[in-house]
Amino acid sequence: MLTSQGLDFLQRQIQKNLSHGTFRIYGSLKTIPIYKINKKSSILQIMLYVTEEFAGRITEYSLVMKTGEVLMTKTDSIVKDNKRGLILVFDLETKEA
Repeated sequence: MLTSQGLDFLQRQIQKNLSHGTFRIYGSLKTIPIYKINKKSSILQIMLYVTEEFAGRITEYSLVMKTGEVLMTKTDSIVKDNKRGLILVFDLETKEA
């Protein structure tokens, strides 16, 4: 059984090793900082914030580690205007198999 201390350790390691996020808009890959991280029990919620300066169709977004490797990627089709920002969310659940 995964203990609460083990869960905390795994979540801290993930947080410590995250570098930034990326998203693809009209085929062009953009880099953005991690906006916010929330811990909810076994779920680590990681958010990226796409500012108003970007408008178009977002087709993919990812979390990138300090090593440059991609931790998670989501494929989507989100149309974003330039009137407001957009928060992209990853929910990473840590649990024993």
